[in-house]
Amino acid sequence: MKKVMIFIIILLIIVASIFLFLKLNPPLETIQNGSSLDGDVQLIRLGNKSSFGQIKIEEVFVNHNVTPAQMKIQESYHPKGFMIPEQFEGQEETEYTFKDLSEVTIKPNTIAAEHFNHIEAGTITEDDTIYGLTLIHNETIYEVMITYRHLGIVYETTFSIE
Repeated sequence: MKKVMIFIIILLIIVASIFLFLKLNPPLETIQNGSSLDGDVQLIRLGNKSSFGQIKIEEVFVNHNVTPAQMKIQESYHPKGFMIPEQFEGQEETEYTFKDLSEVTIKPNTIAAEHFNHIEAGTITEDDTIYGLTLIHNETIYEVMITYRHLGIVYETTFSIE
């Protein structure tokens, strides 16, 4: 009986340690990639720093918990890159892949540094997916809050737009 209790305690410590490690090392990479001149359209480069487990974006708010007028995730690759649209329905926009948040999971090891390493090594392919969160709002965006899920754990990140 004593061995079972020790095993359970050790197991709980291990699980708590893994949870704490994951919670203290959020996997989402965010980089401000571009904006419209008046700042009401923002493109945020997204990446997954984790080597395992995909990221699912659940909610995005701007300017202190306001839902943006429109938001989509762009899935792209080098050299195509991203575009900063004023809308999602135009002719030029049809050349890019815009998806709803619910349609996209961010693959592991998709951070910008890893992407640039592939470019420098000449090993970049269309399979090296890059992700961009496009936010369109009716006023200048100065703050973004993203809620996401990774390995069943919910994270929230908030950052200012420069």
